Amino acid sequence: MVYPPTDGQRVTVLSIDGGGVQGIVPAVLLNFLEHQLKELERENGGNADDVRIADYFDVIGGTGTGSLLAAMLTKPSKQQPIRPQYDMSDIISSLKEISRDTFPDEEALSLVQRAVNLASGAFGLFTSTLRTFLDPQKNIWSIIDEFWERNWETDCRPVEVYNEKLRIKLGNTRLDETLSDVVIPAFCFDTSRPVVFSTSQLHEKCNEDVTLTDAVLSSSATPTVFPFHSFKYLGRFGRFADGSIFANNPTLLSLTEGANLHGSGPNYNNHLVLSLGTIRRRAPPNDICALPSVIIDYISNKIWKGIRSRVLQYMYILFGDITEMYMTQMLPSQLHEGCLNYLRIQGFEPNNLVPSIVDGSESGFETLRRAANNIFKRPATVVDPNTGTHAEQNFTNEQALTYFAQQLHIERQRRLLNE
Repeated sequence: MVYPPTDGQRVTVLSIDGGGVQGIVPAVLLNFLEHQLKELERENGGNADDVRIADYFDVIGGTGTGSLLAAMLTKPSKQQPIRPQYDMSDIISSLKEISRDTFPDEEALSLVQRAVNLASGAFGLFTSTLRTFLDPQKNIWSIIDEFWERNWETDCRPVEVYNEKLRIKLGNTRLDETLSDVVIPAFCFDTSRPVVFSTSQLHEKCNEDVTLTDAVLSSSATPTVFPFHSFKYLGRFGRFADGSIFANNPTLLSLTEGANLHGSGPNYNNHLVLSLGTIRRRAPPNDICALPSVIIDYISNKIWKGIRSRVLQYMYILFGDITEMYMTQMLPSQLHEGCLNYLRIQGFEPNNLVPSIVDGSESGFETLRRAANNIFKRPATVVDPNTGTHAEQNFTNEQALTYFAQQLHIERQRRLLNE
C-alpha cells in the first residue's frame, strides 16, 4: 500500500501516455523500474517479491492504453485487498494478449476483403453525408456535428473483445477502490467538454459508481478505432471518448491532482514526477520523409488505416509537446544537487519503423518491445521551453531511471519509518 506523503517529504506522481498497442513501451520501462525497486528492497533486507509499482506512487495517471496500465497497477487483489493484484510481468503479458485479440493481424485478410471493407466504409460515409447535406431542415452546425460523429464511427472495430478482456482483468473494481489515486482523462461528446475520472473525486461523490472498466473504455475510445463508450455518470447517460483529444500526456493533470490532494499548492519542488511516453515519430507532419510511407499505405490498400494512424500520431505529438514545455518550466528536469524531480522518457524512431497504434500482430509487438529496450541506452532528453526542441542530457535513460528508483526507495523507507 502507499503510505501518505505526510509521513515523508515528497509527493510521487506517475504519468503514462496513451498510444494504442504502443502502450507496451511504457510497460517495458515500468518493468525495468520495478526490477530496480526490487533490487533496492532486497539490498535493504526486505521482501523483493512483494514490491509493486503502486506502492511507490501517490498518484498514477494514464490516458488510453496508459489508463489500462494505471488501472492494472492499482487494482487491489481479491485475496489481499490492501495489495495490488498485478506485477509488471503480468501486465505485459496481458497487454500482449489484449492487443493480439483486439487488433488481429490485418495482413491475414485477402486483398479483395480489404478492398471491399475500404469501399463499403467510404461509400457508406459518402451517401449518409450527402443525405444530411440535402436535408433542408439541417443547419450548418448540425451538419458538422453529424459529419464528425459519423466519421468517428466509420471503420470502428467491434469493441466487444476489448470490453470482455477489460472486465476479465479489472472485474467490477470501482475507481474509488484503487490503491493509489488514479487520474484518467476522457472527453464527453454530449457536452463537448473534457472529463477527468479520479479516485479523489469519487470519494467526494459517494453516489457515483464508476468502475475501472468504464473509465478505461472511455479513455480508450480513440477516433475511428473504437466507438464511443456510454454509461451513467453524474446522474445521466453520456457518450465518452478518448482522453488523448486533450491530454494524451496526462502529466499536468496528474501533477495537479497530487498538489490538490496533498496541499502542496503551486510549489512543485517537493514532487517526484515520472512521465512515460511511447514512440515518437521523427518525421513531423510537414516532413517530406513522411510521404513515401503514406504512398506505400495507399498502394497496399491501407489508406484508411494509414492516414488515420498518422493523424492520431501527430495529434498526440502536438499536445504532448505542449505538456512537456510546461513541465520543464514547472519542475527541475536535470540532475541537480542529487535530486531529479522530473523525468520524461519516450522513444524516437524513424517514421517507417513505428508500427501502427492498431497493429496487434506478433511482429508489431516485438518491434515495439525492441524499440522500448533501445530507449535505455540512449541519452535522456529534456525539452527546451523556448524552442520546443529535445536537448540530450549527459546521462542515459537507464541511468536516469535507476537514479529515480533510488529516490522512490528512499521516500518509501522514510514513510515506513515515520508511520
